[in-house]
Amino acid sequence: MEDKIADLYLQLQEVRSCIIILQKAIENESEEIGLSDINNYLTIALDKINNTISLYDSIQKILLTSS
Repeated sequence: MEDKIADLYLQLQEVRSCIIILQKAIENESEEIGLSDINNYLTIALDKINNTISLYDSIQKILLTSS
């Protein structure tokens, strides 16, 4: 259970990192970060969010069965 909670925390940090990178790219209107890069970061963030939701569901099932 503790491993799952640590994984959940790590995945949330990774999503935050993707969002920060995207925010900085938009703020700076950086030529170095193109639309394909933005799309890739959004895809990564979406995948991480989906994994986080699945992990949360898994944790919730464990908690429900242990009570």
